[in-house]
Amino acid sequence: MKLVNLRNRKILAQNLIHAQAWHEKAQGLIGKSEGEAIYFQTRLGIHTFGVKFSIDIVVCDFEFTVKRIFENVGPGHIVFWNPIWNNIFELPSGTAHPANLSLGDRVQIK
Repeated sequence: MKLVNLRNRKILAQNLIHAQAWHEKAQGLIGKSEGEAIYFQTRLGIHTFGVKFSIDIVVCDFEFTVKRIFENVGPGHIVFWNPIWNNIFELPSGTAHPANLSLGDRVQIK
């Protein structure tokens, strides 16, 4: 799957993984290689314990409108957001740079 910013048509992730089972969500990018991207739904927040590289975290509402962007989140952090938003993308660090993605943009999974 691909993740695309509908405003500028930039591809944010080429091989997006959709984590659906609880253990896939709990694992996230732990044990994955730098450059991988994952999508899942949660309202609880996430952590980067066990992730060995920095990531960008994009939080979207139910219409996939970008509501929060956390750039360059290093290992060992906990991230929370407004619990009404539940579509979460963990992306390679630098992906959510303002040239690629801004608050209010809509993204699409293809």
